[in-house]
Amino acid sequence: MFFILRCLFWLGLVYLALPLSGLDWRADVTDAQQAVQEAAGERVKDWCLKDPATCAKNAAEAADLLGLLPPQKGTSQNTLQPGDLKPTWRGHSETARPSRG
Repeated sequence: MFFILRCLFWLGLVYLALPLSGLDWRADVTDAQQAVQEAAGERVKDWCLKDPATCAKNAAEAADLLGLLPPQKGTSQNTLQPGDLKPTWRGHSETARPSRG
């Protein structure tokens, strides 16, 4: 019983210590999110100034992964061989059949 009273006491102190004006926590989260985005943007900008070729390559790959670029039509590399284009045989194998005799 004494344990419950102690827990209620400490939880009450924590509750009283919470700011009542902080009811609009979404604004705080939005401000923090904007600060993180700005900091990340500055780091990427600095990195791209140091190595523009790698930056352009990585930006194109990221945009492709995130689906920001429209799919490119007709960009096949034609790397398949004629044997790759043949359908696979799905019937019974001749060696798997028991011999009749």
